[in-house]
Order: sequence, then structure tokens, then C-alpha cells
Amino acid sequence: MVMMIVSAPAAMAQQGGGTCADPTLVDSFSGNTNVFETEPFDIDTETFQVAIDTTSGSEFGFTSVTVFDTNATAIDSADVDAGESTVFNVANNGAGPFDLSISTSEQSYDITVSECGAVPDVPETTMEETTIPEMEETTVPEMEETTVPEMEETMGAGDVQYEEETTEDTEGMTALPDTGGPSVLLIGATLLMGSGILGLAVLRRRSE
Repeated sequence: MVMMIVSAPAAMAQQGGGTCADPTLVDSFSGNTNVFETEPFDIDTETFQVAIDTTSGSEFGFTSVTVFDTNATAIDSADVDAGESTVFNVANNGAGPFDLSISTSEQSYDITVSECGAVPDVPETTMEETTIPEMEETTVPEMEETTVPEMEETMGAGDVQYEEETTEDTEGMTALPDTGGPSVLLIGATLLMGSGILGLAVLRRRSE
């Protein structure tokens, strides 16, 4: 198998992480030199664990471990600084056997690969379904239509009513009695003229 050393991101180290129940040793690798490709190993469980323990004589020491499947595809990795240790779990994707690529500088390493036993079944939590009552439909009553009479018709009705009232008022009035006004004036004028003539005659007699 032709293989290249790839420095994978440290974030890949937690892929397939979790608890490894009853780990069973499958293989181990120790040394202080680079190993492009370890001996392949088979995994029969759903996950397996890779544990890395390092010993360094320099503060600049580091070790990088990458897991490859049978298709030479990197499926997980971890980087360990000087003298530190780490453990990560890898999901068995069914593409085994698997192998490791190890790159190290200024420190030695001890690496173990273990199969993880069956994880105890965790009872599923059933979410209770909550039924939200439907909103009742509210019917808004329609507005009653109001018909506005036309202006001409309204005015015409008012004119007819006014004429009727005027006619009724006129019919209810009583004619004033004849006071004889013109006859009284005529008599008064006659008497006045008679008095004047009489007075004139008296004056003429006295003057004679």
C-alpha cells in the first residue's frame, strides 16, 4: 500500500468519541521513529480505541497518529505534544482492515489499539405528544346596508309637505268683517266741508 504522511487537524481526534466499554487489546506499536504504515489489524466491533502515551526529552517533541482504512483513506487522527497522552475512539466503518501512520519528533511513543465492547443499551426516551387545540373560527357579522335616499326625492317630498301646510294654514284663517271704513271717511269729509261753508258765511255776515 502506497501511503503519504498527512498532518490531519486535531479536531479529528474526537471523531467517533465516547466511552469504550470493556476494551480488548488488538495490537500495540512502540518506538521513537516515523512509521509510514504499521501492520494492518482487524476490528470486529462497532468502535475501537487508540491510546497514545509519549515520553519526551524536549519541550518541542510531538507525535501525530493517523488511522487509515483499507482504501488508504484517513478516517481519524490525533496530535500529542511533548510528554502528553491521549485516547480517542474510532468508528468501524466496515472498511477494514485498518493501519496507522505515525510521525514523531524528539520523543518516543507507546500506542495501543483495542476493540470496544458492546455499549449498554440506553432506554429510549419517548416524547409525549402534545395536541394543541385548534383555534375556534370567529364569524364577524356583516354590516347592514343602509340606503341613503336621493336628494331630489327628499326635497320634492319636503316641498309637497310645505305646500300642504301652507294651504291648511290659509284655509284656517277667518276673513275680517267689513268695518265700513270708506263710508265713515266720506261722511267726515262732508261734515268738514259743511262746517267750512257755514263758518265762511258767518264771517261774511259780520263783515257787512
